[in-house]
Amino acid sequence: MGWSYAKDISNWSDTVTQRKKAKSNPLAGIGSSPTQIWRSRISWRIALSAFLTILVVQGGIMLFTFKQQEMMLLNDVRKVGRAAIAPAIGYAPDRLTSPVIPEVATSVTSNTLVRGFSIYSPDTSPRFLGSYG
Repeated sequence: MGWSYAKDISNWSDTVTQRKKAKSNPLAGIGSSPTQIWRSRISWRIALSAFLTILVVQGGIMLFTFKQQEMMLLNDVRKVGRAAIAPAIGYAPDRLTSPVIPEVATSVTSNTLVRGFSIYSPDTSPRFLGSYG
């Protein structure tokens, strides 16, 4: 009786050892087929939510960056226009005559990126003094 009891204990301990080895590696089942993970609904939900989160964040960043880039380009256009027109402004004897001579205005519109501009009086109620280009 003593010998069979020891044999039963040995078989039992072998069974417990095998079960522990099988449970010790929780990723053992995944390694057999990586495509098995896409059969579960939770995997699809996780992947879709991660994709949509990245899409929304990138869209927001792009929107703010686009607006900032647009403002920078418009400011550059204003600076180039002012730099091209400023040398053309001359002396005006009064506030109702244009400070730009038509020949100089033609030179500005033909030699720079400026294709046209208008002159108004600096009064509180601005008056149109001339348009060139």
